[in-house]
Amino acid sequence: MFAPILVAVVLMASPTFAEAAGSGDDASSDTCVVTVDSPQDTFDDLQDAIDEANDGATITVRGVCSESVKIYKRHDLRIHGVPPNSGCSPYGPAQDDLTSTVTGGSREVIKVRKSKDIDIRYLKIVDGKREGVEIENSRRTTLACNCVAHNHDEGVELEESDDNTIEQNLVTMNGYDGIKLNECKENTIRANTVDENEDDGLAIEDDSHENGVTCNRIRRNAEDGIDVDYSDENEIKANEVVDNGRRPGEDNGIELRKSDKNFVDSNQITGNADGLVDQVKCQSGSDGNSGSNVVPPCGTTTAAVPIDCALATGCGNGLLCYFVSTKGKQGNTGTPSSPFGSFEDARDAIRRHKESSALPAHGAIVYIGEGIYPRDRSLELGPEDSGEPGAPVIWRNIPGEEVRIIGAKLLPDLLQVTDPAALARIQDAHESQILQADLTELDLPPGPPPVWDPAISSALASISSSTTCR
Repeated sequence: MFAPILVAVVLMASPTFAEAAGSGDDASSDTCVVTVDSPQDTFDDLQDAIDEANDGATITVRGVCSESVKIYKRHDLRIHGVPPNSGCSPYGPAQDDLTSTVTGGSREVIKVRKSKDIDIRYLKIVDGKREGVEIENSRRTTLACNCVAHNHDEGVELEESDDNTIEQNLVTMNGYDGIKLNECKENTIRANTVDENEDDGLAIEDDSHENGVTCNRIRRNAEDGIDVDYSDENEIKANEVVDNGRRPGEDNGIELRKSDKNFVDSNQITGNADGLVDQVKCQSGSDGNSGSNVVPPCGTTTAAVPIDCALATGCGNGLLCYFVSTKGKQGNTGTPSSPFGSFEDARDAIRRHKESSALPAHGAIVYIGEGIYPRDRSLELGPEDSGEPGAPVIWRNIPGEEVRIIGAKLLPDLLQVTDPAALARIQDAHESQILQADLTELDLPPGPPPVWDPAISSALASISSSTTCR
């Protein structure tokens, strides 16, 4: 007869993502320490810091803040963790790159609502009971270089929000979609790593139009890599969409469903559950789409347009990059999400870099975004603005974007004539065809007083009696 053997089993709870984030030799790393520069103060609660900060303030998070945070009707706030020592990796940080954490709470970890110009970066945003980050009815929010992971619902959700930028984030292991857009327009989703989420990697749904999705790595998500439903005129370019989906016949790399006039081009699509290689899955009701990944009946296959993903991923790897945009403003840092507003700012940033160290191995590039750039003076470049052998300084447009640099004055908006005295001199049939502009807005130098030549009156009388020009 065998003697009984007693086995002791020790059950150890695995740490949550936030606990792992706060581990380390420094016992204070679990403490929430939040500093505000306007007004200057220190808090142990992030929501308190946000509530007390002035618009325009920078809020810096250190340690682990365990709470749900709401940013409501605010303008121009920066909420930053501690930047990675080596800068942000091309497709977003690794989990261990970041030391500042916002975690848990009873709902979304961070919710931005009815706000504009909010900048959130260098944070671990984890273990939320709902979304990691929800952006609702907001404009010009930037979410950059964060790790958004292990949240119960979506990692990042945009709801009825336009002109926001989601770039260089790691969005992973969330319970629903990695990134979701719902009734959103003109947002930029660029250079993110979106992987191992339990629904779609990226969902563009319900009248989300004119969004740009470029140079993302979307991999190993449970359902579709990119799912476009009832959404038109989006640009989906140069993404890596690989190994998504678990159910052949249901899950796809890139799916278009009842979505028209989207441009889907130069995406790497392979290894997904639908078995398609570099082709979208065309579902019913989709028409008028185009691009190298589009096939009939969804639309027209066109030649691929090469995309330079170095804009999103090459900078910082032996290449110094600065960005200029018509949307840039004073005090920005020259990154894609915080572009300079003038050429001089970019020039001076390169000068400052060269004063402290040599140019990187591949030199520097100033990327100029699409738009019209009026100039009232020359851009002065001297010997100090030169590159070095093998490391040039290049000024160029962002590939595929049209840039116009002009020395002329741009007319203000042309408006209908409303002054009764002026209208009395215009024939009724032509009132809607004559527009006016207020040239005082142009700050033009004074010129000589106008001189009226009687011959002009005679010429105008002749014109008014002639057949209308066509």
